[in-house]
Amino acid sequence: MRGFQKRVVFLRHPDSALFDEAYFVLRENGGIEPSGEDMVREALSIIKRESGEPAKGKENKKKREKRTGGFLWGTLLGALLGALFVSLLFLL
Repeated sequence: MRGFQKRVVFLRHPDSALFDEAYFVLRENGGIEPSGEDMVREALSIIKRESGEPAKGKENKKKREKRTGGFLWGTLLGALLGALFVSLLFLL
């Protein structure tokens, strides 16, 4: 029988409304020891990515383009309706 060893970070949070426990299995990084901050940042990134939320500072490009396109179309439509209204007032 061959043995193996994995480093696991186990978090228990009984006060959480959603989670009782969380487990993170660390990769072998050739002796490089990640800091606590690095592990927290990576865990938050994984959670956001898996939940469909864009990671902090990386807003979904399609969503941003869609919002900008809607603003431009709304501005153009407003300008055209305003010009039409002024034209109708001028003709009367």
